[in-house]
Parts: sequence; structure tokens; C-alpha cells
Amino acid sequence: MHLLSYRDLALQPARTMIYQLEDLIVELCDADLILPHARSYSRFTSDHQNLLSRGYKKVVRRSIGSFKREEPELSSDGPNILMLVALNGKDLHMLNTIKDWRSKFDYVFAYLFDAWVLEAIPSIANQLDHIIVPYAEAVPSVSQRCQVKVSALPAGHDILGQGGYGGQRDIDVISYGRSCDLYLQALAETATGNQPISLYDHPGFAVEKLPKKTFTPGRTDWDNKSTLISKLQRSKLALAFENFHTSNVKPGAHIADRLQHSILTQRWFECLGSGCVVVGKRPRSTLTKPYLDWPNSTIELPDDPGAGVEMIREMLSDTTFLNEQGRRNYFESMKRNDWRVRLREIFRLSSIEEPAGLTTSIDQIEALYDRYGRSARGADSY
Repeated sequence: MHLLSYRDLALQPARTMIYQLEDLIVELCDADLILPHARSYSRFTSDHQNLLSRGYKKVVRRSIGSFKREEPELSSDGPNILMLVALNGKDLHMLNTIKDWRSKFDYVFAYLFDAWVLEAIPSIANQLDHIIVPYAEAVPSVSQRCQVKVSALPAGHDILGQGGYGGQRDIDVISYGRSCDLYLQALAETATGNQPISLYDHPGFAVEKLPKKTFTPGRTDWDNKSTLISKLQRSKLALAFENFHTSNVKPGAHIADRLQHSILTQRWFECLGSGCVVVGKRPRSTLTKPYLDWPNSTIELPDDPGAGVEMIREMLSDTTFLNEQGRRNYFESMKRNDWRVRLREIFRLSSIEEPAGLTTSIDQIEALYDRYGRSARGADSY
């Protein structure tokens, strides 16, 4: 199997989870990475975002192509499979880095995170065999646009490799990515009171096009994600709000302006798999219940941040609940929401034989769950 990766073309916060998933696929599925490189004009257009540069870029893309050609080594006895993990439809243009890719590969499919950005999906997507999106609500619109098989499967997290429970948890509440400003403000204001609540609001980082270093330690996105995982494993509670309760920084660009559905995103799996107790507003997606179906997998906070802060204080004082629920969140998430389990489902949906390395890793998850997870119990209600 071959895997097309955007990692040498851009680094940005939203892509880090993709690059980590790709590394897992390479490790467990014996996949070969293909790393497209932009033609020299791309550096010009990266620095000059105007009508002239955009027009020049369009002309080049339609003539010689945006990417330097790659010639992956293919198997003579097949099947030859090509996979993409795409942030949005624009990433599918990477297919053009391989000349005659459609005839060279027996099966080509993509996992498309931001499937709600329909206008970004290019016509080349019509040549794919399968597109998998992270929420069921996107299936009809993507199917209509692409006329290919479309399935829904939520995101996941490397819980076996990067998750955890228990340990020293010196951070009361963690927040990152889109959140609720009113709650962040209310929690920050406790710092000057008699009972302060320690809040860690993880910072993002600037987008960098055509990074000089590939996705390895020492690059901004790698290091930032490593810090986030470490902080999650030190946090008692994690804030997670459905998209209709998060802040709209730029009118018209927020997901809630474009997608009128409540969706289950990566954040929930990262927080739960790190042994945090998750508080906020639970997504109302049709996929939430099947994948977060144990007691207190998420805990609803009231609309009033003042009342919510008092509820948070109460939870923070109950160390028994925090420890038991954190342990249960870890094991239940690993069993249901580890990327390994998702990859098994992806391969089954696409009728692809499961790689031996993936099977071995999932066997390890099941053994851990049978030995320790079944005895993990949280309170039935809070």
C-alpha cells in the first residue's frame, strides 16, 4: 500500500493529527509514503497572494501540474492500493504527482476530514473508488458531488501509543482548539479568587508552507502536538464543546456557518483517551452514541458559565470520581476509538485485506481491555 502525504507541503495545527495517523499507517500497515514536492512557482505564489499569482498558479496546475512527478515502486503481483488522508478536498490534487495514477493503482481511496468544504473537492475525486468522511451528515452532499462510494466513520486517536490514565494530574482544566470563550473567561477569572482553578489553554502555531524540515522532532507541529499530549495526560478535566457552542473568529469561515450539523470531532477521542473527564456540550451527531456509549463519557455543562464553574469545582473535589472515570474513559476509548480499530473498519469497508501488523496491535488492545478495562467502573451519573 502507498500513502500520499501533504507533510512536506505545509504544517498547520489541523494537519498534525493527519501526519501522526500516517505514521501509524506506515508502522502497522507496511505502507510506503509518497511525499509530493511543489514546483518552484509554488514558492512564489506562497509569498505573493494576489490575483496575478493565483492566475499563474492555475495555468501551471492545468499544464505541467503543481507537483513534481513521483514514480512509486509498484507490485507486480498486486493489488496496488493508494490511500490519502486529506484535510480537505484541495489535498486530492496530490494525486496528480503520479502520472497515470488511476491506471497504475487497483484501488484508490481517501479519508476526508473537512468534508463540509464541498467547493474544495476537485473533479479528480470522481475517479476515486471510495471516500470516507468523519460524520454521517456529510455523506449525501459528498456523494452527490463526487458520484463515488462514500462512507462515514469518525476520527480516532493513537490511544495505545499516546493515551494514558492516572498519574500526576496537576492541571485542573485543559482547553485547546475551538472552545467556548465565555467558559474560558469564567475559568480564567477564578485565578484571582480564593479557590483558583488552574486552566491550561493550549496555544496553536502559525501556518508554514513548504517547511524545510519533514514531520519529525524539532519541527513546530511535531513539538506542539507532543506538548499537547503531555498536557492532556496531566489534566483532570478537558473542555470540549460541539461546534455550535464554539467561538466564531472569522464570520463566514466557522464550521457552524457552513455545516448545519453537530459533529463528533478528533478532540473528544484525544481527551478521553488521555484519561481526562470531558465536560462541555456533547455533539448531537448520529455517530456520537455508538462511539461514546458508556456512562459519563461526556458531562454536560450548563449554559451559564458561572453555574458551570461551580459544577467544575465540585467535580475537582471528588478525586475518587476523577480517577475512576478517567480510567474508564481511557479503556473504553481504546477499545472503541483507537485509530487501529478505525483502520480495521476502513479496510473492511473497502474490502482490503487487513495487514498483519494491524491485527497484532489490535490483539494487544483487546488483551489489555480484557485484563484491565472490564473492571474499570465510573459512577453511573454525576
